[in-house]
Amino acid sequence: MSPSRPIREAIHEVLIRLEQAGSLTPDAIIEEAQKADSPLHGEFTWDIEKAALITWRDQARRLISSFSIQLKVHRKEYRVQEFVELPGKELRTQGYISINTIKGKKELAAEFLEDQLKVASAYVVKTTDYAAVLGLRKRTEGIVQEIASLREDARGRVRREERPALIAPVAP
Repeated sequence: MSPSRPIREAIHEVLIRLEQAGSLTPDAIIEEAQKADSPLHGEFTWDIEKAALITWRDQARRLISSFSIQLKVHRKEYRVQEFVELPGKELRTQGYISINTIKGKKELAAEFLEDQLKVASAYVVKTTDYAAVLGLRKRTEGIVQEIASLREDARGRVRREERPALIAPVAP
C-alpha cells in the first residue's frame, strides 16, 4: 500500500534534503530509514527473514533474466532474453517461460508482443515527457504513434492468421 499524502510529502522532503547534500543514494536512504522516527522507516521491511526472501526473489529474477539465446530468423541472427515473464496479467504470477516455447504458440506470441509493446510505449511516453521538460521534444516526435501502429499491426496480424481461408485449396 502506498503511504498517505502527508507521509509522502515528508518522504519527499527527506529525499530533497539528501539530494541537496549530495548524498541521494540507496545507502543514504537506508541509513536514514533505520531511524525509527524517519518518515522512510515504514517503507522498509525490517524483519530480516522477510527482507532476505524479498532480496532472494529479486536475485532469482535477475538470474533468470540474465540468460540470452541467439536465434536465426530468415538468415539474420538475433540475441534475445531466453526466459521471459509469462504474458498476461493473470498468468504473470506463475513465472517465466522460454522464448522458444512462446515462438511455437501464435496466441501466446501475440500476447507477449503486445505486453512488450505496452512497456515500450510507456517508456517512450516517459521519455517524451523528459524531452519536453528538457527542451528536446523534437527528437522524440512520432515515436509514440509508431509504437501504437506496431501494436495495432501485431493485433491485426494475429486476427488475420486466425481467420478461416476464404478460398479452399485446389485438389490436384
